[in-house]
Amino acid sequence: MAAIMITGMAAAASAADYGTDPGYTAPIVPSSVGRPIDPAAAAVVRQDSTDNSSVTVANDTVTKTVTNRAVTVALEKGVPIKISSAVAAVKSNALAQLAKKGEGVLKFTANRFTAEIESSSVIDAKNIDIGLAITKNTDRRALILKTRQKGEYGCTVKYSIPAKIYTQAGVDLAYAAVYQVNRRTGIAEFYAPLELDADGNIVFEVYEGGNYIIL
Repeated sequence: MAAIMITGMAAAASAADYGTDPGYTAPIVPSSVGRPIDPAAAAVVRQDSTDNSSVTVANDTVTKTVTNRAVTVALEKGVPIKISSAVAAVKSNALAQLAKKGEGVLKFTANRFTAEIESSSVIDAKNIDIGLAITKNTDRRALILKTRQKGEYGCTVKYSIPAKIYTQAGVDLAYAAVYQVNRRTGIAEFYAPLELDADGNIVFEVYEGGNYIIL
């Protein structure tokens, strides 16, 4: 999959073109999903995604299905839920419960990333999967991100990727941006500028599943 996407990108522009003037327009967001009501809600909370043993979590073992009970514990204690990177199903009733929280933030920690969903972003509580497959293409100095989710999440999912992961791929932070692969053409289109939190982690929000590239 990574090879196919990178090939499509090469036909459109050279690696040096990305992040400065990729020649694409950002895709139109089909709804208001993920647009924070309060700018302060965009603040990133630091989580250690590379050493789960040092993080207090809502469940002691990695789970592939986030239950209503796990969400209750996580929100009450203010701790993340430990999930599998590849498969992390979140039930609709769990998201419905989150939506009832005025300023609630549901946090997750996986082996290679962390994620969070703010209560104010939930507009359609349905079964989703926030699993994220991360591979690298060191030749193109890129990270390839493939979501488990198909279609819209019905909420905003904010992912955070630690420096340990993106530096291995050789991502050049001075020029890099986030791109989304067009399902019809296979070409990577500009999605959002690259953002880093105070700890140097790459952070970005998604409203729908798909293939994304950080290059």
